[in-house]
Amino acid sequence: TPALLAAAPTAVAAQALHLRDPELPVEVIAPGTDWGDVAQHHRAGPEARASLGLTPDDDLLVMVSRLDPMKGQDTAIDALASLVDRGRDVHLALVGGAIIGHEGDLADRLRHQADDRGVGARVHHLGFVDDPGPWHAAGSIAIQASAHEAFGLSIVEALAHGTPVIASATDGPSEILDDGRYGVLTAPGDADALARAIADLLED
Repeated sequence: TPALLAAAPTAVAAQALHLRDPELPVEVIAPGTDWGDVAQHHRAGPEARASLGLTPDDDLLVMVSRLDPMKGQDTAIDALASLVDRGRDVHLALVGGAIIGHEGDLADRLRHQADDRGVGARVHHLGFVDDPGPWHAAGSIAIQASAHEAFGLSIVEALAHGTPVIASATDGPSEILDDGRYGVLTAPGDADALARAIADLLED
């Protein structure tokens, strides 16, 4: 059935729909999210850190994302290893589980990757959590390293908690962060660029 109108999550997606059908009315409607009680999350942040053996002063990178090869958890681990190789005392919390069904042995591969890179004790695989809010609040920096991201709800949630964001320069993150005005954008899959961006923010 021919569509009478369409909704797109970003302006880029709307433009793509318009190119396919110039006569089709398209509205940009960003996905909504409920980020919960931000103040309560901030109170719970130190406890979340303590559960990893970290203090409020330790540098903690937080990546909230479902477990998926496209989401770039492997890039985040490589970036962490690069930082540790340069003498940085930093940890990475991977928050999110396998929910789609095509992840296969990704969780095991990520653990092996972290061990092979010498950062197994610094990568915390938290899996699915009911409320990621305390982890958004606990992070020194929120990172998003997807190869492609149509929107990126975790970026909006991190910003709501006042956590600095580094994200891949793909459609959704670029629009949310206004091409770098509200956060740092790096090339998708570029672990070295991600590591440099993290180091720069930690020093700023």
